[in-house]
Amino acid sequence: MNNKIFAALIGTISAALICACSFTQEIKEGISFRGLDKFYIEKPICPIGIFDACGGREIIDTKLYKAIEECLKEKGMTRVSNKNEAQIIFVPLWNISEREIPTYNTPYNLNLPVQPLPIGGNPYKKAVSLEMQAWFPDMDSWVWRGFSPMEVSPLMMTSGSIRDQVDWCFKHFPPEEYPSNLEKRRDEIADKKYEEKNQFNNVLIEDRKNRDTISSERN
Repeated sequence: MNNKIFAALIGTISAALICACSFTQEIKEGISFRGLDKFYIEKPICPIGIFDACGGREIIDTKLYKAIEECLKEKGMTRVSNKNEAQIIFVPLWNISEREIPTYNTPYNLNLPVQPLPIGGNPYKKAVSLEMQAWFPDMDSWVWRGFSPMEVSPLMMTSGSIRDQVDWCFKHFPPEEYPSNLEKRRDEIADKKYEEKNQFNNVLIEDRKNRDTISSERN
Protein backbone atom coordinates (compact mmCIF):
# COMPACT_ATOMS: atom_id res chain seq x y z
CA MET A 1 0.00 0.00 0.00
CA ASN A 2 2.93 2.35 0.65
CA ASN A 3 3.85 2.46 -3.05
CA LYS A 4 0.26 3.23 -3.99
CA ILE A 5 0.10 6.01 -1.42
CA PHE A 6 3.35 7.52 -2.68
CA ALA A 7 2.25 7.40 -6.30
CA ALA A 8 -1.11 8.98 -5.55
CA LEU A 9 0.39 11.77 -3.46
CA ILE A 10 3.13 12.91 -5.81
CA GLY A 11 0.65 14.74 -8.00
CA THR A 12 -0.87 16.63 -5.09
CA ILE A 13 2.26 18.19 -3.59
CA SER A 14 1.87 21.54 -5.36
CA ALA A 15 -1.84 21.58 -6.21
CA ALA A 16 -3.69 20.94 -2.98
CA LEU A 17 -3.44 24.50 -1.70
CA ILE A 18 -5.60 25.63 -4.61
CA CYS A 19 -8.32 23.26 -3.40
CA ALA A 20 -7.94 24.43 0.17
CA CYS A 21 -8.85 27.97 -0.78
CA SER A 22 -12.45 27.02 -1.59
CA PHE A 23 -13.24 24.15 0.78
CA THR A 24 -11.76 22.35 3.76
CA GLN A 25 -12.65 18.73 2.96
CA GLU A 26 -13.23 16.39 0.06
CA ILE A 27 -14.71 12.89 0.20
CA LYS A 28 -15.22 10.16 -2.36
CA GLU A 29 -18.83 9.31 -3.10
CA GLY A 30 -20.33 6.46 -1.07
CA ILE A 31 -17.72 6.63 1.70
CA SER A 32 -18.76 6.50 5.36
CA PHE A 33 -16.73 6.64 8.57
CA ARG A 34 -19.54 5.56 10.89
CA GLY A 35 -18.34 3.15 13.55
CA LEU A 36 -14.66 3.54 12.63
CA ASP A 37 -12.54 4.66 15.55
CA LYS A 38 -9.11 3.01 15.23
CA PHE A 39 -6.54 4.88 13.17
CA TYR A 40 -2.90 4.61 12.16
CA ILE A 41 -0.65 7.51 11.10
CA GLU A 42 1.71 7.04 8.18
CA LYS A 43 5.04 8.87 8.06
CA PRO A 44 4.32 12.47 6.93
CA ILE A 45 5.28 13.37 3.38
CA CYS A 46 7.11 16.63 2.77
CA PRO A 47 9.77 18.18 0.50
CA ILE A 48 13.31 17.16 1.41
CA GLY A 49 15.09 19.62 3.69
CA ILE A 50 12.18 22.02 4.09
CA PHE A 51 12.26 21.81 7.90
CA ASP A 52 16.04 21.75 8.35
CA ALA A 53 16.13 25.34 9.60
CA CYS A 54 13.63 24.79 12.43
CA GLY A 55 15.05 21.72 14.10
CA GLY A 56 14.74 19.05 11.44
CA ARG A 57 12.19 16.64 10.04
CA GLU A 58 12.09 14.31 13.05
CA ILE A 59 11.11 17.09 15.46
CA ILE A 60 8.29 18.26 13.18
CA ASP A 61 7.07 14.68 12.62
CA THR A 62 6.96 13.99 16.36
CA LYS A 63 4.97 17.14 17.07
CA LEU A 64 2.63 16.39 14.17
CA TYR A 65 1.97 12.83 15.41
CA LYS A 66 1.10 14.19 18.84
CA ALA A 67 -1.21 16.88 17.45
CA ILE A 68 -3.10 14.38 15.26
CA GLU A 69 -3.47 11.90 18.11
CA GLU A 70 -4.74 14.58 20.53
CA CYS A 71 -7.16 16.04 17.98
CA LEU A 72 -8.70 12.69 17.06
CA LYS A 73 -8.79 11.54 20.68
CA GLU A 74 -11.10 14.48 21.33
CA LYS A 75 -13.33 13.04 18.60
CA GLY A 76 -13.48 9.65 20.34
CA MET A 77 -10.89 7.88 18.19
CA THR A 78 -7.90 5.75 19.21
CA ARG A 79 -4.47 5.59 17.62
CA VAL A 80 -3.02 2.10 17.07
CA SER A 81 0.65 1.28 16.55
CA ASN A 82 -0.06 -1.74 14.35
CA LYS A 83 -1.31 -0.77 10.90
CA ASN A 84 -3.12 -4.10 10.56
CA GLU A 85 -5.40 -3.12 13.44
CA ALA A 86 -6.35 0.22 11.89
CA GLN A 87 -9.73 0.95 10.34
CA ILE A 88 -8.47 4.26 8.92
CA ILE A 89 -4.95 5.15 7.81
CA PHE A 90 -4.14 8.86 7.87
CA VAL A 91 -1.40 10.23 5.63
CA PRO A 92 -0.19 13.77 6.49
CA LEU A 93 1.11 15.73 3.52
CA TRP A 94 2.95 19.05 3.72
CA ASN A 95 2.27 21.13 0.62
CA ILE A 96 4.70 23.90 -0.26
CA SER A 97 4.18 27.17 -2.08
CA GLU A 98 6.51 29.97 -3.13
CA ARG A 99 5.40 32.68 -0.74
CA GLU A 100 7.29 34.91 1.67
CA ILE A 101 5.80 34.91 5.17
CA PRO A 102 6.61 38.05 7.25
CA THR A 103 8.93 37.11 10.10
CA TYR A 104 7.31 39.58 12.50
CA ASN A 105 4.14 37.49 12.39
CA THR A 106 5.56 35.05 14.95
CA PRO A 107 3.31 32.15 16.04
CA TYR A 108 2.79 31.52 19.71
CA ASN A 109 4.53 28.78 21.69
CA LEU A 110 7.79 29.17 19.81
CA ASN A 111 9.92 26.36 21.25
CA LEU A 112 11.82 24.82 18.38
CA PRO A 113 15.56 25.51 17.98
CA VAL A 114 16.56 27.53 14.93
CA GLN A 115 19.55 26.18 13.04
CA PRO A 116 21.67 27.73 10.28
CA LEU A 117 20.14 27.52 6.82
CA PRO A 118 21.51 24.94 4.42
CA ILE A 119 23.69 26.36 1.65
CA GLY A 120 21.48 27.67 -1.12
CA GLY A 121 18.33 27.29 0.96
CA ASN A 122 15.87 30.14 1.32
CA PRO A 123 12.87 29.06 3.41
CA TYR A 124 11.91 32.74 3.87
CA LYS A 125 10.32 32.59 0.43
CA LYS A 126 8.42 29.36 1.04
CA ALA A 127 5.28 28.48 2.97
CA VAL A 128 3.89 25.12 4.04
CA SER A 129 0.31 24.05 4.58
CA LEU A 130 -1.01 20.73 5.82
CA GLU A 131 -3.24 18.28 4.00
CA MET A 132 -4.58 15.15 5.69
CA GLN A 133 -5.60 12.14 3.63
CA ALA A 134 -7.64 9.19 4.92
CA TRP A 135 -7.20 5.77 3.35
CA PHE A 136 -9.07 2.54 3.99
CA PRO A 137 -6.80 -0.54 4.32
CA ASP A 138 -8.60 -2.38 1.51
CA MET A 139 -8.64 0.52 -0.97
CA ASP A 140 -5.89 1.78 -3.28
CA SER A 141 -6.78 5.48 -3.17
CA TRP A 142 -7.60 8.09 -0.57
CA VAL A 143 -11.25 8.29 0.47
CA TRP A 144 -11.22 11.65 2.27
CA ARG A 145 -9.01 14.71 2.40
CA GLY A 146 -8.97 17.59 4.86
CA PHE A 147 -7.09 20.83 4.20
CA SER A 148 -5.64 23.61 6.29
CA PRO A 149 -5.88 27.10 4.75
CA MET A 150 -2.98 28.25 6.94
CA GLU A 151 0.36 29.04 5.34
CA VAL A 152 3.32 29.00 7.72
CA SER A 153 6.99 29.68 7.12
CA PRO A 154 9.12 26.55 7.67
CA LEU A 155 11.23 28.74 9.96
CA MET A 156 8.30 29.40 12.27
CA MET A 157 6.91 25.91 12.84
CA THR A 158 5.82 25.43 16.46
CA SER A 159 3.71 23.06 18.49
CA GLY A 160 0.91 25.64 18.39
CA SER A 161 1.00 26.27 14.64
CA ILE A 162 1.17 22.55 13.91
CA ARG A 163 -1.86 21.86 16.13
CA ASP A 164 -3.74 24.71 14.44
CA GLN A 165 -3.10 23.16 11.02
CA VAL A 166 -4.24 19.75 12.27
CA ASP A 167 -7.42 21.24 13.75
CA TRP A 168 -8.21 22.87 10.41
CA CYS A 169 -7.73 19.58 8.54
CA PHE A 170 -10.10 17.74 10.87
CA LYS A 171 -12.53 20.64 11.31
CA HIS A 172 -15.30 18.73 9.50
CA PHE A 173 -14.26 15.18 10.33
CA PRO A 174 -15.94 12.78 10.48
CA PRO A 175 -17.99 14.22 7.60
CA GLU A 176 -21.19 12.46 8.74
CA GLU A 177 -21.34 14.87 11.68
CA TYR A 178 -21.18 17.90 9.38
CA PRO A 179 -23.81 17.15 6.72
CA SER A 180 -24.32 20.76 5.66
CA ASN A 181 -20.64 21.21 4.79
CA LEU A 182 -20.49 17.83 3.06
CA GLU A 183 -23.65 18.41 1.02
CA LYS A 184 -22.38 21.83 -0.06
CA ARG A 185 -19.17 20.27 -1.33
CA ARG A 186 -21.06 17.48 -3.10
CA ASP A 187 -23.30 20.07 -4.77
CA GLU A 188 -20.19 21.91 -5.96
CA ILE A 189 -18.79 18.70 -7.44
CA ALA A 190 -22.12 17.85 -9.09
CA ASP A 191 -22.38 21.33 -10.61
CA LYS A 192 -18.83 21.09 -11.93
CA LYS A 193 -19.48 17.68 -13.49
CA TYR A 194 -22.68 18.99 -15.08
CA GLU A 195 -20.85 21.98 -16.55
CA GLU A 196 -18.05 19.78 -17.90
CA LYS A 197 -20.55 17.33 -19.37
CA ASN A 198 -22.54 20.04 -21.07
CA GLN A 199 -19.60 22.18 -22.13
CA PHE A 200 -19.54 20.69 -25.62
CA ASN A 201 -23.31 21.12 -25.99
CA ASN A 202 -23.01 24.75 -24.94
CA VAL A 203 -20.39 25.34 -27.60
CA LEU A 204 -22.67 23.81 -30.24
CA ILE A 205 -25.59 25.95 -29.08
CA GLU A 206 -23.53 29.14 -29.20
CA ASP A 207 -22.19 28.20 -32.63
CA ARG A 208 -25.74 27.59 -33.88
CA LYS A 209 -26.86 30.97 -32.49
CA ASN A 210 -23.96 32.72 -34.23
CA ARG A 211 -24.77 31.06 -37.55
CA ASP A 212 -28.45 31.93 -37.21
CA THR A 213 -27.54 35.55 -36.44
CA ILE A 214 -25.26 35.80 -39.50
CA SER A 215 -27.92 34.20 -41.68
CA SER A 216 -30.64 36.62 -40.52
CA GLU A 217 -28.34 39.61 -41.08
CA ARG A 218 -27.69 38.52 -44.66
CA ASN A 219 -31.41 38.19 -45.33
